[in-house]
Order: sequence, then C-alpha cells, then structure tokens
Amino acid sequence: EVYRDVGNLDAAIADADQAVLEAPEAGWAYYTRHSIHMARGDLSSALADLEKADELAQESGDLRLEAVARMQKALVLQMISASPLPTPTQ
Repeated sequence: EVYRDVGNLDAAIADADQAVLEAPEAGWAYYTRHSIHMARGDLSSALADLEKADELAQESGDLRLEAVARMQKALVLQMISASPLPTPTQ
C-alpha cells in the first residue's frame, strides 16, 4: 500500500501479486490488490479480486472481509455499468 500511496502502481501491483502468490488463501491479499487495480483503472481485475476475497472470506468465516468485499463489489459493478461502451474504430 505504500507504493500505491506514493503513486508507484507498478511496484505496488508487483508486491500485491507476490503476496497473493505466497498466501493464496489470504482473502485480505486479494482485497488489497483490488485497490491497486482500481487505482490503475482496471475494473475487471478489481472485480475478480473482490470476488475471490469474498469467496475466501466465506470459507474462513471472516465476516468483516466478506462485508467490505461485497460492498466494494457493488461499487465496482456500478462503475462498470456506468462506463460508456467502447466505440469501434474505423
């Protein structure tokens, strides 16, 4: 999160990817990585990480993570639905 806060999103995503690789069962790692995807404007990757965080939260009984992941998923879905569709180039 430090890299994200100073604007080095490439380093931030590399660290987050490593955290997920080292602890694929850690829902909070996916939740953290979603925020970097959001900062990069990658809504589909953010949504995928939130879905995984929610799934892991349910499996582990982490009600707090489950709640925040679902809330963020709703926001991302709303952002995706509000995004204009890409127009074909000629």
